[in-house]
Amino acid sequence: MRAALVAAGLLVLYVALGQNAFHGLDAYHYLAFVDAGELRNAQSVLYQPVAFCFSRLCAQYGLPVYESMRLLSAIAATLGVAAVYGVAKTLGLADRAWLVALGCGLTPAVVHAATVLEVDAVQYCCSCFAWLPFARLLRDNTIGAAVVTGVATAIAAGFHAAGHLLAATLCGLQLTWGWPTRQLRQTTSRAVVLAITHAGAAALLLWLGGAGGQSTMATNTVTVAFHAEVLPSVLVHEWLLPYLPWCGLTLLALSGRRTRAAAVGLAVCQGGYLLVTTLVLGLFAATGPALPHGAREFGSFLLGIVVPAVVLAVQVVPRKVAVAAVAVAAAAAVAQVRLHDWPADPEGYLAGWREVTRGQAVPLLVDDAQEWAWLARREPQVKPLLVRGYLEIEVPAQVARAGIALRPEHYEAQFAVWQPRDAMMPVMLISARAIDRMRASPVPALAAFARDRLFQSCTLQPVDALGFHAFRLLPK
Repeated sequence: MRAALVAAGLLVLYVALGQNAFHGLDAYHYLAFVDAGELRNAQSVLYQPVAFCFSRLCAQYGLPVYESMRLLSAIAATLGVAAVYGVAKTLGLADRAWLVALGCGLTPAVVHAATVLEVDAVQYCCSCFAWLPFARLLRDNTIGAAVVTGVATAIAAGFHAAGHLLAATLCGLQLTWGWPTRQLRQTTSRAVVLAITHAGAAALLLWLGGAGGQSTMATNTVTVAFHAEVLPSVLVHEWLLPYLPWCGLTLLALSGRRTRAAAVGLAVCQGGYLLVTTLVLGLFAATGPALPHGAREFGSFLLGIVVPAVVLAVQVVPRKVAVAAVAVAAAAAVAQVRLHDWPADPEGYLAGWREVTRGQAVPLLVDDAQEWAWLARREPQVKPLLVRGYLEIEVPAQVARAGIALRPEHYEAQFAVWQPRDAMMPVMLISARAIDRMRASPVPALAAFARDRLFQSCTLQPVDALGFHAFRLLPK
């Protein structure tokens, strides 16, 4: 009963905090794929089919695709919380199981994942369920528990490549958890069984689903340069803030004889997660302005270590401290979600867009990912160009590859290409926000073009419909 109450309370919290913000650019594509019934994805075998079925079920009750996929995140995180309750009881923390479950469910990174449209909450749910057989493996050290754990981590990998890191983490914790009471000669063979089962089941699942993109992504991640300059941001925004207060309390497990080895093992695994996070976000740093929140993931890459971090912390601190820690996590989670969230979409923007386009496929240039979201929420198939993406990042990169300096003339040529040359070519729309952004752009050539040449080289016809304010790009 207590587990059900904890889960129900957190589900209400997740739904109430449901964010207007998109987590990342992948969310726009997931939304478009599910809306179109596209179930195959080279990097995720399972997420789109699950989201598609769930959204179609919700559609029977009038819930749009965007809200249904966000609800899926909330329900997945809630199921994860319920699983964690069972994990804590299996590990001998029956009297504190509710604290462990609440601690995991209120971790800021988990709350963020549960309140946005993204695969992360579902992958977190899978990691929690993988801990159910893994907790039995830690307690009983049976081959069966190792096999089931390997299958569970493979399913997690079917949703997101982070499932492979989860498998590696559980293998490491299998060796260190409870050492020296659980001696290596007893635990090593089970870790090998877990690893082999995961590798085999994951390979089969990814092969059946055609998710070869995970191999490509892993290869790309390994070969990218390490950007040390992003490490401070990663430590603060991907670990310290998203995992308050567990990021500090877990260190206390180093002081206990029974938990010291597990804490060291967790620290090593955490280092691996942070390394991968630094590599990926270093790669994203150049495209940060085009992303919904810049090059930040709010701790989503490290969701696989939430359970052991909270279990170890709650296990070693006094009960009153654990209760206070849960309260701190809750306050930090709500505050961070509010800071990350976007305001409500401007009234009339979508309706105005529909009135102007009348169902036609019309090229569109918008300011940023937030303005794109105003359309994507109800028109997922609309894929506009972004000033902060294409004009500020891609165009300068193309010019730089040619070995010449970027000048306003390059943007003049780009807009000349966009101007319709015959009646068959659709007329591009440029939002008023996009014009404003170009004029104030941090790219000097783009700002100079927008201020001095845009209205000289192009004919921009104002279009105002309800809350949608834009210009038609016509030939001069």
